[in-house]
Amino acid sequence: MSLFAPSKDTLESLRDKVIVLTGGANGIGASTVNLLHNAGACVVFGDTDTCNAEKLISELRSPPNITFIEMDVNFYTDNLEIFKTALSRYSHIDYAISIAGVTESGSWFSPSLIRNDIEATPSCRTLNVNLLGPAYFTRVISVYLAENRPGGPVGSITLLSSIAGLENAPYIPIYGTSKHGIIGLMRSLRSHFPDTHGLRVNAICPYITDTALTANLKARWLEEKLPWNEAVDVATVILNVLRQYGMNGKALYIAGGKVWEV
Repeated sequence: MSLFAPSKDTLESLRDKVIVLTGGANGIGASTVNLLHNAGACVVFGDTDTCNAEKLISELRSPPNITFIEMDVNFYTDNLEIFKTALSRYSHIDYAISIAGVTESGSWFSPSLIRNDIEATPSCRTLNVNLLGPAYFTRVISVYLAENRPGGPVGSITLLSSIAGLENAPYIPIYGTSKHGIIGLMRSLRSHFPDTHGLRVNAICPYITDTALTANLKARWLEEKLPWNEAVDVATVILNVLRQYGMNGKALYIAGGKVWEV
């Protein structure tokens, strides 16, 4: 692995760029929206959490360059709608970021399962939101970005994976499967997307990060002096990837605020 050093100069270069992202109401997504707002970018973000999305916009003092649309990445039509909204408002799109995600739901492989338990179909929400949703998102934006960049610079799709997409994920097998799937999606597209679509695709793989999903782990993690990311650490890396025109097909691992190319 090689060390990657994010640059703060990237923020200035994002002014007036049009960026679509999912999962912008909380955690890493909210930090990304905040940084993009500070950079002067035009952002259209979607989330199921309308309450926190509206709170975020209020804290940013209802800026005209930030647009929120209620959406669930689990639904293909919602992925279409967010890009249609961005195109209608700005007439083009520069970058796309897939951040929306959920943690493990249900107990697919619990040792306490009995025959009666497996008669019921298990919850697929983790797979749908974390893998199918980003696949929908990538399919739709690959067309929108390609159509808007004839002969222009290579566009960028950034997908949020996890350390669970690079290593074993004991006790969260479906979450780990979904995040490994994001790495598989990125690696399956990276060899031909720059030529066939004029797009590059990269994945972000944070270690444990300070979000609502990890609130119950923070005290133990810090007590054990294990690496811990702030959401803004991950958001800063995401913004750097947008403007790294030569970066394609990389998985960036973030731990304790430090970043490595995998």
